[in-house]
Amino acid sequence: EPTPELERAATALLSDLRRHAHQLVLSENDIRHLAPAVAAWLERDTHPDTIRHTLTNDLPHPLRHPAKLL
Repeated sequence: EPTPELERAATALLSDLRRHAHQLVLSENDIRHLAPAVAAWLERDTHPDTIRHTLTNDLPHPLRHPAKLL
């Protein structure tokens, strides 16, 4: 179970993805659902920039359901 600090960091990272890939607009529910997986990466000392790059690089066009892809 990720710590509250890791959950907050994961939530912030996911909320900020749309600044890096405009099509990655996630709802609060999407972010809540995805945050534990991102927190697990952070817990393994994966750098946030690496996570961001992984989640925003080579996205399909058009992207209809961003949360399902992630």
